[in-house]
Amino acid sequence: MGNGIELISSCNLDQIEYKSEKTVNDRNYGLDLLKIMLTLLIVAGHFTLHGVKTLNAPLFEEYYMSMLGISAVCMPAVNVFFLISGYFGIKSNVVKFSKLIEPMYLIGIGVALGAVIFSLDVGISFFVKSFLFPFEIWWFATVYLILFLASKYLHIIYNILSDKELFVLIIGLVILNTVQGFLFEGKYYGNGFSIMQAVLMYTLGAGIKRFVIKVPGKFLGGGIYLVCSALVFAGRYIIEYYGFDSVGTIFNSYSNPVVIVQAIALFSLFKSILFKNEVFQRITVFFSTSTLITYLLTDHYMVRKILYSFPVDIIDKYGYPISTIFITAVLCLIVATLFEKINTLFLSIIIESFKKCDSKNKYLICVKKYNSHEKGAQK
Repeated sequence: MGNGIELISSCNLDQIEYKSEKTVNDRNYGLDLLKIMLTLLIVAGHFTLHGVKTLNAPLFEEYYMSMLGISAVCMPAVNVFFLISGYFGIKSNVVKFSKLIEPMYLIGIGVALGAVIFSLDVGISFFVKSFLFPFEIWWFATVYLILFLASKYLHIIYNILSDKELFVLIIGLVILNTVQGFLFEGKYYGNGFSIMQAVLMYTLGAGIKRFVIKVPGKFLGGGIYLVCSALVFAGRYIIEYYGFDSVGTIFNSYSNPVVIVQAIALFSLFKSILFKNEVFQRITVFFSTSTLITYLLTDHYMVRKILYSFPVDIIDKYGYPISTIFITAVLCLIVATLFEKINTLFLSIIIESFKKCDSKNKYLICVKKYNSHEKGAQK
């Protein structure tokens, strides 16, 4: 009988309850606040390009300095997002994967059905992408999905490398991406946010974590961030002023070394922010989980045409581009957060139902093993 009990115990039935042991005592709420800031920066940055510049080019020229300034301030947002992912490490498991891929299908299919309802002429390829490969609609989603699948192997490489070798790898990636993406304007593997840029920022985040680098405090970090923003702004403005628009645009490149330093400085600024007000902590955590959903909703090329048209008209009629863009970004964050909470609730119900079925199957297997063991002992 004792051996039978040990047999059931070896099945780790206590794990079947799937209770989370995670605590938030050591949580860095400054980084949660950073995620909210990144969400606002991403929406604002996309608004200047896909909203004002795409929908009303003369308006972009009218508020050229404001648009350039907003773009410069928002430029490091995506870099920081991948840096945070590398700092904490992506936990690649089935649950995380489902939470990553499910919103893409939900929004992709939802927009496709909306196109049918409103009789929009979008073509068959759009429906194929929306129903089968929705992640291809968003470059960010495609890059992050690849990084998600590769993260396990990246960490194996990091663990094999010594501190010096990891440092050399980071320097090599910086040089490679600077030359390819910044100096050669993405000639070989794109001038947008490529998978190599994602690997660079992810590796940089892992390096900061591993080397226990003491990043600059909030004042120094904030100062460096503002200086880098000014350099990106001035560099692009001066170059475009003399008629070299294509060259000026690369100053807003993700692989611009100034933008990379700008990203590290922004990370440093928020990492050093500490606050103990529980209400503020809860509000920060509540809104910090909606970065992906906000991006998916606001950067779908069909949704953004509708989403940005109204605030662009407001700027055209009344002015106030900076405040209008900021309010638009905040409203997008609020709507996306509510969407994310509702979607997470339904997804968690589905996941828990699968877990309960899995736990029941494990229990039956253990009981079956126990009964078999008892019959064998009786013989």
